[in-house]
Amino acid sequence: MRLNPVYKKEALISARSYTLPFSITAVNAALTLLVLISLYAISSNAEDTGEIAYTSFLRVYYLIAGIEFLMILLLSPALTASSVTSERERKTLGILLTTQLTPADIILGKLMSAMSTMAVIILSSAPVLATVFIYGGVTVWQILLLLLIYFVTAIYTASIGILSSTLARSSAIATAAAYAAIFVSFGLMGALLYFRDSMGLETGKLISGMLITMAFFSVLMIMLSERGIHLERHSRRKRKQ
Repeated sequence: MRLNPVYKKEALISARSYTLPFSITAVNAALTLLVLISLYAISSNAEDTGEIAYTSFLRVYYLIAGIEFLMILLLSPALTASSVTSERERKTLGILLTTQLTPADIILGKLMSAMSTMAVIILSSAPVLATVFIYGGVTVWQILLLLLIYFVTAIYTASIGILSSTLARSSAIATAAAYAAIFVSFGLMGALLYFRDSMGLETGKLISGMLITMAFFSVLMIMLSERGIHLERHSRRKRKQ
């Protein structure tokens, strides 16, 4: 099986860096510390009052899930918003375009690199989320659904970052555009969830629709990014002639 050359290069660079293991350790240490502090507070309250507030454990779960979701929104586009613009700034994109690599190889390689990092971070934090099983209230299927939401969100936000990086001429502009698009799109989705009852929308169907919509737009943005790289290759060849 042929390994994507761009992904292979990015994986080698990542393997030589301490950024990924440090990020994983920092994220999981912070989440674990939050869980331990919350459990200690709940246990202390139980000793004082003689009552165990089981709803507090669910609030801890929701808090951790929300923090990790926010982390994905912030980290995923940061990994991709400079993926193509950085190649332009280092004057290496022209070299890539003169090789046998197709635009799809370049874009998918960048996406795979970002998603492999996000997958490690998401899966490594799953045991922290599973601490809710100690007292119950959340099923295995709900944990799996949450992980699915995380992965679809990571792909969607990474795709926004790649498209912004393909269209923009500098990393700063690409990053700002990516975060603006993410803020607007998730703001709209948050509004739909908040007003779902007044609009007569079922929560399960609404979430399913959002996941399908994000997956569709992710594919569309990847195709547009590939088209952008193809047009840039064509324009470079034209200037040389």
